[in-house]
Amino acid sequence: DEPHSEGVCAHCRPQRAARGHRLLQVRRSTYHDVVRADDLHALKIDTTGVQVYSINNARVVFLRPRPPSAAAAASKPNPLMLSRCLVDG
Repeated sequence: DEPHSEGVCAHCRPQRAARGHRLLQVRRSTYHDVVRADDLHALKIDTTGVQVYSINNARVVFLRPRPPSAAAAASKPNPLMLSRCLVDG
């Protein structure tokens, strides 16, 4: 809309919204880009089928796939471990 516009902050957001601008704030959460689900719904963006996470009591959507957590990676069975049998003796 405005090629040489200034940045957007929480203080100027209401002014821009009053001029008809649609804004979506991308936030950082633990080195990942997220958007609040409520902000998406306010812009009439359908999030059906998108997994929503709760971070600091805010429902957010990650913009890129999340890497598996350390707990999830640790819970995967190790094929080397499962291929061995116990010997009675």
